[in-house]
Amino acid sequence: MLQEGEMKDKAEILLQVDESQSIKNELTVQVSSLHAALEQERSKVKVLQAELAKYQGGRKGKRNCEPDQCR
Repeated sequence: MLQEGEMKDKAEILLQVDESQSIKNELTVQVSSLHAALEQERSKVKVLQAELAKYQGGRKGKRNCEPDQCR
């Protein structure tokens, strides 16, 4: 009788371990996907920052210049 209880406990533990491994695998896939998305967004940000710097660099000289003085 004691042995049956131990076997039942072991079976439950094995089921919990299997479920935990499945959850871990799902989370690993999600983390990988989110990491890839983060890298894409970082790349977009770098491109936008470069464009902004280029745009601001071109406008700085014009912004400080009065219309009569820039000719």
